[in-house]
Amino acid sequence: MKKLNMPALIFIGTLLSCSSGEATLNLNTKGYGPNATISIYNARKTTAITTKNLVNGKQTISLYQPKKGYARLSINDGTEREFWIYLDQDTYEIETSADDKFEYPVKSSTSAAEQEFIEFYKLKSSMSKTVKENLARATLNMDQATPSTIDAAVKEYDTWVEKRENNNLIIVAAFAKKYPKSNHTILLLEQLGGLDAKARIYSTIFNGLDKEVKDSKDGKAFAEDIEKALSSSAGATLPNLSGKNLQGQLFSKSILKKINVFICWTSYDRLSRENNKDLVPLYEKFKAKGVEFIGIAYDKNEKWWTTVVKDDKLTWPQYSDLLGAKSPNATISDHKAPYVLITDQAGKILKKDVSIGELELELEDELKKL
Repeated sequence: MKKLNMPALIFIGTLLSCSSGEATLNLNTKGYGPNATISIYNARKTTAITTKNLVNGKQTISLYQPKKGYARLSINDGTEREFWIYLDQDTYEIETSADDKFEYPVKSSTSAAEQEFIEFYKLKSSMSKTVKENLARATLNMDQATPSTIDAAVKEYDTWVEKRENNNLIIVAAFAKKYPKSNHTILLLEQLGGLDAKARIYSTIFNGLDKEVKDSKDGKAFAEDIEKALSSSAGATLPNLSGKNLQGQLFSKSILKKINVFICWTSYDRLSRENNKDLVPLYEKFKAKGVEFIGIAYDKNEKWWTTVVKDDKLTWPQYSDLLGAKSPNATISDHKAPYVLITDQAGKILKKDVSIGELELELEDELKKL
């Protein structure tokens, strides 16, 4: 699924400059090879604040004039292990072994914010043990599977991968309940992703945080993201859309039929154009059965848009506000294009993020329910 080239609404932690100072990392390391490294990156992982070779035994690393806020700690010995850390002008006691796998290496810190991360990773370790063990077993079974057992092995593996993903959300929820004053919950939820599909769960977790966290700059931004996700989730009502059709008429829900397929696209996107080839015959098959296709173009160039509509023979209603990536219509597709969702005649969202390959079956399924 291709995203529009626009600023992502993903919180990654605001780094605030602080006065000149120093953070000290006291390492106690064992079992690593000669090429092992430890690195500290900024929150976006676009800049390495420092990278050092790991020396087995005791080692001290000083970070001069550090930034106060979120950063990423990476340990790499052929396999990268990455963790969140909260940088401040303080001292970090770090213990790491090549045998520790993905255990959080920061054992203590004088920073209250970093101490919360230590508690989070302790919670994650204890709550992940069963899932990790079963996923490791399922992985081994899949690697050793024979032609007659491979299907069952893959199914078992997929089951435990899904349980791991669900468990990660349960862990963050448990942390949020234990530390309602921590801003880390917002970061952790954003890093999990899946807001579009789990907006109600995220909303419940967020609403349990202290007012100070919710009223912070990051809290307000996250609340806005949740609201947008809720407004476009399955079962929600399609918001009012802006823009005009090729005849200059404003979009109106009066054009909705029993079943409606909203196709969010752009005239300059290769995948959107390829999808059009499959959508044209589908429209011919379903348009007489109470199904309407409605194109919502995130374009800025009107000539490009109208030309592609004509060239690709798109005969269903087409709308655009010609605001490109800044179009408010993009909220219905989580700022993705191409993107397909299905609604009923009242504008209630029935299915989201439907693939072109599955669209025919989804429409047949919805028509059976009428």
